[in-house]
Amino acid sequence: MKKATTRQTYAKRIESVIELIWSDPLKDWNLLELADHACFSPYHFHRIYKQMCGETVHKTMRRLRMHFAGALLQRPDTHIHQTAQETGYRSTESFSRAFQQTYGVSPSQWIHQLNQKERKNMHTVKIENMKPQRLFGIDHTGPYMQIGAAFDKLYAWGAGKQTVLNEKTRLIGIFYDDPTHADPTKLRSTACISAPENASSDREDIQLITLKGGRHATLKFIGPYSQLEQAYQWLYGRWLPESGEEPADRPCFEIYLNDPKDTPPQALETLICMPLK
Repeated sequence: MKKATTRQTYAKRIESVIELIWSDPLKDWNLLELADHACFSPYHFHRIYKQMCGETVHKTMRRLRMHFAGALLQRPDTHIHQTAQETGYRSTESFSRAFQQTYGVSPSQWIHQLNQKERKNMHTVKIENMKPQRLFGIDHTGPYMQIGAAFDKLYAWGAGKQTVLNEKTRLIGIFYDDPTHADPTKLRSTACISAPENASSDREDIQLITLKGGRHATLKFIGPYSQLEQAYQWLYGRWLPESGEEPADRPCFEIYLNDPKDTPPQALETLICMPLK
């Protein structure tokens, strides 16, 4: 019992670090500051964080910076040097090196590719019968680009439990509002992980959810999460009106088929699922 309690206590303290990092994801956080926030010795904090989160603190901070950099570069009339400053880099050169290491292309090539994709955007949609899914979920209110904070907290909680995470664990995001027409600060979503049959939640903020099965239109998108909205616009604007289908009265959700912690952004695979009548 003491071992399980210690794991849960560690998970809670690591969650507080995740919340702090996501409160200002573009800041260059100091390890000593983060260790002190979690009440861990700086000699041990780094290893504890890596074991609970599946990546080092430095990798988390760099992943978040590049996650937001990809989105910032999608703005009309964007300037690379401005994005470099906004993401905490002291020079355009160091930003460009980090961006190329992450995305495999330079920032200017990235912008060019975005423009090319917008002109020849095509996707394949399948109609699938999906089984109901049992999930643990944490609600998130705010920009969809920041739902990662809820996923990171959920993962840390699961790492503190012995019966939650396994090789079959899936990450799923449920999205309730249209980000093109709603106030970004009020967007509602839920970050979820699959819930093993005998596992239960011991927290009020972590709910047990049953995602309904049935007919769904599915679209597999390959690329950074910051570009998912383009796929949604194509799905609603081009495919749906010509499909003869009608959406069910339930929100779309996304199944993340690989892990952003060890997958380059351009290779991320997301299955967009639209419930149908």
